[in-house]
Amino acid sequence: SAEHEEPSAIVCTDPNCNDASHAHDHSHSHSHSHTKAQKNDIGTFIYRARRPFHPLRLSSLVHLLPVARGLPPLPKEIDNNNNKGNKSNSNNNSSTTKSTTLPTSPVKKSAFGSIVRSKGFAWLAHSHIEALYWSQAGSSFEMQCLGRWWASLDRSQWPNHDVDAVQDILADFDNVHHIDIDNDILDKNGNDNDNGNSISELLHSSVGDRRQEIVFIGQGLGDSKVQCTVKKALDSCLLTDDEFMLYKQSCSSENDLRVKFVNPMNIQMMTY
Repeated sequence: SAEHEEPSAIVCTDPNCNDASHAHDHSHSHSHSHTKAQKNDIGTFIYRARRPFHPLRLSSLVHLLPVARGLPPLPKEIDNNNNKGNKSNSNNNSSTTKSTTLPTSPVKKSAFGSIVRSKGFAWLAHSHIEALYWSQAGSSFEMQCLGRWWASLDRSQWPNHDVDAVQDILADFDNVHHIDIDNDILDKNGNDNDNGNSISELLHSSVGDRRQEIVFIGQGLGDSKVQCTVKKALDSCLLTDDEFMLYKQSCSSENDLRVKFVNPMNIQMMTY
């Protein structure tokens, strides 16, 4: 109670002070407990990128999550099935300049194994049109199609009567002036007939609202080292520079993308 409160002491930070009437701050001696608590508490990490995932590498990564339902087949299983059906299969249609399986480690398994919830927008290289929604809750995982990326629609099809709605759409664009350019409107030298821009300038400069924006929730995810492990693993699933160039050269044909970037995930249309 108030009548038993001791008078306030003079706060002193001099480590050499021996005056017993001064209060000395020893909070530094307990700082390690806060770090330990941060590593064990539930934390949140948001992963963002403006390049598509390679479907096979991403399928391999999903197996690191504590998931039992909705797991896609591993890339090795896909390769084995393809080889059984066609032993003469060549690599002419291969999109991959690196392994389709990801190396695992105890650190990586621990980081992803502690994730209890993850959700958000995903962009896979098998389609230039499909806006996907990643959803993992506990032991269940699914990838659903929300519809089309706004960037894949002509702006005449946008809700232009609603200024706020258009502003919300553009808020997800990496460049508000982005317009999708199809390969078939480029001349034989790879230039836009109107502006003379190179393919690289036109197709690499912006991607519209296509993106990875996934929230991860799990034990220890507030720790920067764990976040770095998760980020590096997801980065390794993104297309390499060579793969991304192949993607850009093929993005005007959904059929070409599906052949060059085989997607083993069972993607269903989201119902509302």
